Amino acid sequence: MAGRMSSSTRAAANRAIFRAFKLRGLSVKADAVAALVSVLTHEEDVDGALDAILNAIKGLVERGELRSTLVDRATIETVVRQLTKDEDDLNQEAIAIWDAFSMPKMTYDHRSKSFSFTFDKERPFNPDPGAR
Repeated sequence: MAGRMSSSTRAAANRAIFRAFKLRGLSVKADAVAALVSVLTHEEDVDGALDAILNAIKGLVERGELRSTLVDRATIETVVRQLTKDEDDLNQEAIAIWDAFSMPKMTYDHRSKSFSFTFDKERPFNPDPGAR
């Protein structure tokens, strides 16, 4: 896939991407295909990059982080961002400092048996007794 593609080359790339998603049991929206084509034009190993993206998306589906097998542009952007992280980005994420005034509220969901964070700017530091 070159930097400037003719319409027939772009159509062939779109068909190949749709086919690759279908073979993995995924569906993809047209805007996600356009975003993926623009990402893959900058790659030397297009097939390897597409396989890595598809494996990451399939992993998200298998872990339940995606609610549907229909992949949209935001999912493509998130996966590409995760795959292109370098060592500096990973080091930045490893260190998280929270102060007492911006700490998120943790709530436990009994149905899914997991904790979730709620960021609420209006939450007082010392809540009233009814909030317990």
